[in-house]
Amino acid sequence: MQYQTIRLSLRGDIAVLALNRPEVMNALNTQMRAEILHAVKEAGASARVLVITGKGRAFCSGQDLGDRASAASVDLERTLRDEYEPMLKAIYDCPIPTIAAVNGAAAGAGANLALACDVVIAARSAVFLQAF
Repeated sequence: MQYQTIRLSLRGDIAVLALNRPEVMNALNTQMRAEILHAVKEAGASARVLVITGKGRAFCSGQDLGDRASAASVDLERTLRDEYEPMLKAIYDCPIPTIAAVNGAAAGAGANLALACDVVIAARSAVFLQAF
């Protein structure tokens, strides 16, 4: 799979999945969720550990509210069931240890993304925000 919103690199036995939409603080859109799901499964089969991080000044600012793919006809139940749940479950069930390297904001779904990992390492710049 050609990734457009993330970068997956293998450095020895370490897979690094970097969210790569720094212009929107790595906000999650439909394409990014699909790419993360694919990359986590790929890393789980080829590495000994997976590190998830964000490019730029944020880890992940949550749902991309400007995502035209979902904003036009938002079906929140379908989005959660068919996109978020499989992505988070893949991280949680990954056969190798998963580490969230949190830089900057981890907000909303971005905080959930970090917390699905086995270990969270937060930089001094990390901020966790969750809407209730």
